Amino acid sequence: MSKAYNILDTLFEAILVVNSDGDILYYNHHLSTLSKLSPRQLKKIKNISELLNTEITVQDMVKAAKKEKILQLSPEIDVNFKDSNESCSIVIKVSPIEDQDYLVSFNDITIEKRLYDKYKAQLKELELTHNQIIQADKLTTIGEMTANISHEISNPLTIASGNLEVIESLLGEGPVSEPEMETVKTCLADITEAHKRINTIMGNMKSFLHQSESNREYASLAEIIQRTLDFISPKLEEHDVLVNFKPIQSSAVALIDAPKLEQVFVNLIKNAIDSMTKTKQRPQLSIDLEKKDNTLHIYFTDNGEGIPEEGRSKIFNAFYTTKPIGEGTGLGLAISQKIILSHRGELKLKHSNDKQTQFEIILPCIEMMSYTQNEILQGRKTDAGLKRILVVDDEVKILNLLNNMITEKDMVFIGSANPHDALKMLKELPLDLIIVDYNMPEMSGKEFAQAVREENPKIPILYMSSPDNQDKFKQDSVPLALSGMINKPFSKDDMFQAIKDALKNGGS
Repeated sequence: MSKAYNILDTLFEAILVVNSDGDILYYNHHLSTLSKLSPRQLKKIKNISELLNTEITVQDMVKAAKKEKILQLSPEIDVNFKDSNESCSIVIKVSPIEDQDYLVSFNDITIEKRLYDKYKAQLKELELTHNQIIQADKLTTIGEMTANISHEISNPLTIASGNLEVIESLLGEGPVSEPEMETVKTCLADITEAHKRINTIMGNMKSFLHQSESNREYASLAEIIQRTLDFISPKLEEHDVLVNFKPIQSSAVALIDAPKLEQVFVNLIKNAIDSMTKTKQRPQLSIDLEKKDNTLHIYFTDNGEGIPEEGRSKIFNAFYTTKPIGEGTGLGLAISQKIILSHRGELKLKHSNDKQTQFEIILPCIEMMSYTQNEILQGRKTDAGLKRILVVDDEVKILNLLNNMITEKDMVFIGSANPHDALKMLKELPLDLIIVDYNMPEMSGKEFAQAVREENPKIPILYMSSPDNQDKFKQDSVPLALSGMINKPFSKDDMFQAIKDALKNGGS
């Protein structure tokens, strides 16, 4: 042909040149390789519509390239070429060139896609195996604690049984006097308390053994630690362990998979008990919470015999244990470290000697954790036009509710339980909207909005509160350039309407 397209034969990519009607003017030899059609077969195909079977028509891409005069790019698509039963995965590019002709290139990603699918399948298999190992470790823990749990249940059962006998005796002797009725009431109260205790024990066991898909929620670390201590209390009481835990930092909130984090805590406490029971002094376990900048720290400190120096570098290795054969699987710390790593955190041995051993868990702050977690769930890069919404509320339940609500494909939820931490994130992340609860103990919504305006005069801000604070919103609306107020309780539709109006009318 008269046009010098032969240079395109040097490219390692299937190429076509078509006119604005989709008529094929040229193809290079790599198209024959990709389509598995001989040159003779290709010569019989006059228009690109006859060449391949796909929902995305190249003709439409040619029309768009003609109208917009810029390159058009398709997503990854699976296609079948003419007379071929074998599909391939490609990305199509259409570029306008001289004389109203268009260059159509086919980027074959079939091999990469198959490798990726295989990689995904292998990851899924590894995840399944990992979850099975975690569950096996839980069952081992329950097995080790069976005697303690049995004893813990038998006590309230004995109390309930004894009180039932007393009630039966009193009620079987004819009319019940007033003093006897008081005794019956006392017995019933004791039975109710025993029933609650058994329910608590069984509930803790059920929660600990529960196996489910990873489900991260905003949760108070202090509550998770206390729940763990309640669960393992029979073993702590058996060995007369003095536990020092004062949850003074109520704002220590994390985005976590609570059952898995409980398993880490149980493993660390069990190891501490085993170490402390080998010494002559009374066992003491201290659990401390601390917040440092953008991280949360949990310390487990015991007064046990410590970890031998030669074993300190191996304690996180699978199947390594300092316990006698038959007394430990060597998986507890290895599993715990994997769980913490999956939370983008760190579990490490802080120090150990013959007087004290301390383990430290470091977790990222909820603002950064929720940001990265939701970015990953969206499957996008940070520059893909997502709207980043920061919600500030000291109520964990509200954060979880909104995290579940704000699941639009173009929105990323960032939760914060502490207004001071939220203000730091304003400087570190590109935000598109802020929703703040008006009534917070450390800082009111007004004070928070004032602090935001000192940093950013344009970002949209929504108050979130009960209708009782409507007057305060009206007072602050103009001075603080507020975009609106979400009244509690609210529906998903109410929330989205307020968000969309704020993003549409906001200055960001």
